Amino acid sequence: MTGRTSLGLLFVDLFHLPPALRGAGVGREILRQAEEEGRRRGCRAGVLYAISFQAPGGLLD
Repeated sequence: MTGRTSLGLLFVDLFHLPPALRGAGVGREILRQAEEEGRRRGCRAGVLYAISFQAPGGLLD
């Protein structure tokens, strides 16, 4: 995962989880830690863009 914080926002720019790690809660934990870091930096909201071809069988299905 890559991301950044700016103007009180947490941006998740790129997130990839290999198929072998999906379904075990690893992605959930990575996002939880990113949210925690965003809060530590004073962020009050987050931005995540998901495009269906980038998330097959996942978020948008």
